[in-house]
Amino acid sequence: MTRYLETVAYHAEDGRSVYGSEQAELVARCFVEAMAASYYQAIGAGAAGVPSLQALCRKLAGEEARHYTMFRRLLEELRREEGAHRLEAVRVVWRRLRALNDEQILYASYVVSGAREPFVLKNESRNYRARVLSLYRPEHVRFVGTLVAQVLGLPPPPKSLDGLSGAALRGMNAAALLMG
Repeated sequence: MTRYLETVAYHAEDGRSVYGSEQAELVARCFVEAMAASYYQAIGAGAAGVPSLQALCRKLAGEEARHYTMFRRLLEELRREEGAHRLEAVRVVWRRLRALNDEQILYASYVVSGAREPFVLKNESRNYRARVLSLYRPEHVRFVGTLVAQVLGLPPPPKSLDGLSGAALRGMNAAALLMG
């Protein structure tokens, strides 16, 4: 942790949202919590034979889901007052998706992995995506898709698209292995 904190600079908070509005900030927070909940679900699902890790992951996923629910309720309350800013929400989700591959996250992944070779952004991007995506199953993709759809004001993806979740996941896995 010391190595990470010594290398990654954090910006001082000035009270303003980096996303431009309260709604956009809440959309970003909902997205992060949805991704975190799905990540803990995926880790727990892959921890067969390690009941203590499965239990911990269930607990953490539940906590993240509660955070998501709190932020989504605040977002819905704000939308009732201001009206929904759907296009802004789409932009924020897209921005957060792209941020999953930012240098700060990738460097944290590099430090946690215990890698001994020098940090190379392109290499760690490929390694990170391969590690993370290998944990996900179609049900995790569907879960996060449902939560993100709610934030965007869309209906949940129909079960008929579950096959596409698996295909998308296989495509993302292949891309992670080929990209770099």
